[in-house]
Amino acid sequence: AAVTAYVEQTQQTSPSHLRAARAYRISDRMDLDPFTISSLELVRPAREGQEKGTLLHTLDRTVTGMGRRRLRSLLLAPLTDRAAIEERLDAVASLVGAAFLRDELRECVVRVHDLERLIGKLGNGRLRPQDLLLLLRSLESVPRMVEILSEEQLSEASSALLAALRTRLSSPELDVLRARFAGMLVDQPPADVRDGGFIRPGYSSDLDLLREEARTMRERLAHLEGTERERTGIPSLKVGYNRVFGYYLEVTRTHLDKVPPEYVRRQTLANAERFVTEELRGIEGRIAQTEERAQALEAELYDQAVAVLREAIPRLQESADALAELDVLLALADVAHRYQYIRPTFHDRHGIEIRAGRHPVVERIEEFVPNDLVLPEGRDLVILTGPNMAGKSVFLRQAALVSLMAQIGSFVPAKSAVLPIVDRVFARVGASDMLSSGISTFMMEMLEVAAILERATARSLIILDEMGRGTSTFDGVSIAWAVAEELARRVRAKTLFATHYQELTRLAEEIPNVVNLHVLVKEVGQDVVFLHRVEPGTAEGSYGVHVARLAGLPSHVTDAADRILADLLAEAPLSRLARRELPS
Repeated sequence: AAVTAYVEQTQQTSPSHLRAARAYRISDRMDLDPFTISSLELVRPAREGQEKGTLLHTLDRTVTGMGRRRLRSLLLAPLTDRAAIEERLDAVASLVGAAFLRDELRECVVRVHDLERLIGKLGNGRLRPQDLLLLLRSLESVPRMVEILSEEQLSEASSALLAALRTRLSSPELDVLRARFAGMLVDQPPADVRDGGFIRPGYSSDLDLLREEARTMRERLAHLEGTERERTGIPSLKVGYNRVFGYYLEVTRTHLDKVPPEYVRRQTLANAERFVTEELRGIEGRIAQTEERAQALEAELYDQAVAVLREAIPRLQESADALAELDVLLALADVAHRYQYIRPTFHDRHGIEIRAGRHPVVERIEEFVPNDLVLPEGRDLVILTGPNMAGKSVFLRQAALVSLMAQIGSFVPAKSAVLPIVDRVFARVGASDMLSSGISTFMMEMLEVAAILERATARSLIILDEMGRGTSTFDGVSIAWAVAEELARRVRAKTLFATHYQELTRLAEEIPNVVNLHVLVKEVGQDVVFLHRVEPGTAEGSYGVHVARLAGLPSHVTDAADRILADLLAEAPLSRLARRELPS
């Protein structure tokens, strides 16, 4: 109410397109905090200028601005109502299975302009003739969509959501508007109503009469030019016009001696003189009067159309919502068909089973190795080990993205996926430095982890990558162990915990619902090959020196690192710690 009052006071009007406030339940949407949205690169890339690295870019096959905004909002707030998710999946499945009809629908939707923005202009009185043309053309595409959605392949039996969209687009009120304003505007109307000339001939008989009268007067001008040439004997005489003096008779200097006395001089040029006559003034006055009446009538017809459409704003908004929804469903179906995604299955149990899962963004950039993630009931926390560059972070993210995609009603990149409904996704992947705010990387990490421990439930999905590395090794292991144990014993959310701390793999010996996974590597002499395969068990080492060699560090530096590493492992202070010396 306060915001609406502010708009009314500052704009001196009450915008008719503003909808009444509607209540909603937070529990109907997945809760994603800013850290998670950033870590998963849902709508913005981690590095500026690389939009292709986002999930939005991968899924965005929408063809309208309002469809893209709807898809973006879905990614930021996925559904948690299983019935609503299944309804959306039914619609996507129907569109995937009807390729020809899907393409026909896309061809119709691509002719729809950004109705939401156009309705906003209509509501606040800023609709121009060009905008009105786009709005009317958008409405003209709707009847064919209704016909396609009525086809047997897309009938109510296969998708209740598509049937509902068909009903929302089938409107007698819209049919009346289309019929009333069909053929109203020319193909290229001016930017401003005051410019006139935007009403198509045949739309208004009164306007056509005025235009015919103006045309007749201009023909009289052409006839007057010939008559005056013949009467005066001045072959170079011509009728002209400019915005300052209006219509005039121009005579070159060589024939000035033939100018009749009734000619009144209006302007002198270097090589000619310009004159007016009473007859010319009379014709000019009638043309100006007729054009002014025609322009006023055009403005009146335009205002009438805008007023009628403004009254229909609620119905137009309903159609815009349906079209945006249809655009998103078509985009998800197109992506599913194009990239061989499959329909996920949901259950009420506390288990995840993703077979041959893939990262939807990474697989579009490079060759990808699919991996399984199987966490049945009684298996809640994964300790994932393996070297840098082996693919741990990608594996973590793909699990979260598959779950998130499934809950917006999208097919997912996997061979099969059986999932629970997740109430929240928490992702702590990569550093979230806030040095400019005086907050260190480690402090920021601890703030994020504190929020996770406070808000996560057993129905949440958590991914943590390299937690604790921003402080000393002993502090890092201690904190990572304590957090992992808290998640496994109390929270019991499905958690993927990637770490270089091999000591954390001992949690699986102490807590029944903890499982160890590792990323496979193959050693070839001093070189290492990353297989990007995730298997049960623990990694044998971190291979940090191998990665340093791949990065091009000088051989004498990496050789020295090998010697130092061997000395440290010989002492192995952490590995000699008794179980009681670690937090429990």
